[in-house]
Amino acid sequence: MRKKIVHVFTAALVLMSLSSFAVASGSSVLPTLHLSASAQTEVRQDWLLIRLHARHQASEAAVVQRHLQALQDRASTAIRPETHADQFQFQTGNFSVYPRYGRDGKIQGWEGESEIILQGRDMPHLTRVAANLTGWSIAGMHFELSRQTRQQTEQNLMQEAIAQFNAKAQAMAKGFGFKQFDLHEVHLNAETHAPMPSMLRMSADGAQSGQPQPLLRAEPGLSPVSVNLSGAVRLRQ
Repeated sequence: MRKKIVHVFTAALVLMSLSSFAVASGSSVLPTLHLSASAQTEVRQDWLLIRLHARHQASEAAVVQRHLQALQDRASTAIRPETHADQFQFQTGNFSVYPRYGRDGKIQGWEGESEIILQGRDMPHLTRVAANLTGWSIAGMHFELSRQTRQQTEQNLMQEAIAQFNAKAQAMAKGFGFKQFDLHEVHLNAETHAPMPSMLRMSADGAQSGQPQPLLRAEPGLSPVSVNLSGAVRLRQ
């Protein structure tokens, strides 16, 4: 699946300080130039994570546990054949059983919750499987960049930021009458700004009734990715 990547490159504010020549022990101190550069882009999100919850109540904790464990086992049996590398991944999540108290402070029953997580690149397949799981409600969806896409994007932006940094250093050196520069120090920072998770809450009645849930529409957005580079160079003739 082709992804349209829109590159937006912004030059960061150049922070420059040239030290004046000082003579100490017969040698001159080389002027130091402080620079920064950045490269940014927005990338179509290609990874979907879906959380599904199952709940059950009963008068005894063991009954709740057996019911939830049976649901989890059936879901695992149905989902496991669907898994495929980074296209479709499955794992179990939280599993808890806890008492329900009445106004008198006494235990009136037991309640439990189980969780399974579906994630991967194949968004239509993920949403279809999630909607067809009996006894489970979809608690939330979250879009983000896959690790491969994020790393490749950051690598490309890093090259852009380095090129900007070197071009600025060369131009500044020439402007101040120097022919060359040596890299003194460098700091690199990459950031991916993920949007807030898209939280959907399906009714518990729909999950408990065993009826299939409505098919979800998975519409990913764009994740901003940026690489910031800062450092210092020493000018020389």
